[in-house]
Amino acid sequence: MGRSTVALALARSLAAQGHETLLLEAAIGRPGPSAFAARLERPAGPDAQRMGERLSYARLEPRFGQELFLREVIPVGPLVHAAVHSKALARLLDAGPSLDELGVMHHFLTLAEERRGSVLRYARIVLDLPATGHALALADLPNTILRIAPHGPIADRLRRGQALLHDPHASGAVVVTIPEPLALREATELAAGLRTSQVPIAAFLVNRAPASAVPAGTLDALRAAFGARSVAGRRTLEARALAEARVGALTREVAPVPVFRSPEVIGETESVLRAVEGAVTERSTRSA
Repeated sequence: MGRSTVALALARSLAAQGHETLLLEAAIGRPGPSAFAARLERPAGPDAQRMGERLSYARLEPRFGQELFLREVIPVGPLVHAAVHSKALARLLDAGPSLDELGVMHHFLTLAEERRGSVLRYARIVLDLPATGHALALADLPNTILRIAPHGPIADRLRRGQALLHDPHASGAVVVTIPEPLALREATELAAGLRTSQVPIAAFLVNRAPASAVPAGTLDALRAAFGARSVAGRRTLEARALAEARVGALTREVAPVPVFRSPEVIGETESVLRAVEGAVTERSTRSA
């Protein structure tokens, strides 16, 4: 189970709790096929589409967001569309630093600020971000751009995004990892980068974690008991003990941020989704 499965589980759980929920997928960095389209039996697209009671889905696309922004500042829609999709401007937009992230951020804010009358259309938004580098670039985008260009329509838009991302009562990042050394190191580096960007961390979720706690000192006891002998199941027991030790170390390192566990369930998406639901419910109850 990876980030996208966790995002889907969060979105479905929040919708089941009665919240109007929007599930978003950020298409940054030459993305491949949609992580959700096949599961939801819906084509991936930039417009929010209904996929169940209280649950909608959209894919955040850089070019679509760039066009939305230009339509706001240049009130000639058809010309903007033609310009954005011209080869010359497309090459410029592809080459410009942070322009993809700007497009995704604008697309995100457009959907997040959509209203029905005086009320926001979506009470909860779940955003599935790409790998660490692109996630940090998007999280730090408002800070980076506002230092360079503190005035103008882009700055005004990014300040609204910054206020949303930095508010611990409105936003929180869930860092998804597995109990392997490199993955845990990347997860803690991602968390450090998010904190530097002033994005609050809501929780860590460790996949492939032992389903039940393994007592401290189990690994040493196993090695002492087995010695050099080959014992059926030994490698599995040692792997569980090592995983438990790593999860414990992560829990101590990131405290007081909660660390949740979820076993990996291959081919049983519903079981995986239910594994995350308890953590979501606990988080929602605590926030309320």
